[in-house]
Amino acid sequence: NQEDETAEHVVMDCPFAKEFWGAIGLHFPPDSSGLISQLHNLQRPTTVPQKHFGTFVALCCWQIWKRRNGVVFRSERKSIRQLLAGCLEEVKLWKLRLPKRDANLADSWAGAFASVM
Repeated sequence: NQEDETAEHVVMDCPFAKEFWGAIGLHFPPDSSGLISQLHNLQRPTTVPQKHFGTFVALCCWQIWKRRNGVVFRSERKSIRQLLAGCLEEVKLWKLRLPKRDANLADSWAGAFASVM
């Protein structure tokens, strides 16, 4: 209840979200207002392959959204480490959604999350 709850705030501007993105190596420009629609076009962390980077970003946004719902509706207080662990678990499922020839990319995603836990 500190800010208006817009998609941009939840995914990018919330201090917790900023800490999460920073942990995985994705940093926003100082004035990132209106950037949410271009999130998948940001400079990607070197640990994450370019191919399907937009899908990686979607996975991260989905986990941030689920964490937000846990805070709002179940009074949960998950740490960054717990969010990263959730991302790591989710990668296992999303790996099955990628084209078979690209499934190994999910291993890079898992490594990006695991390396900062």
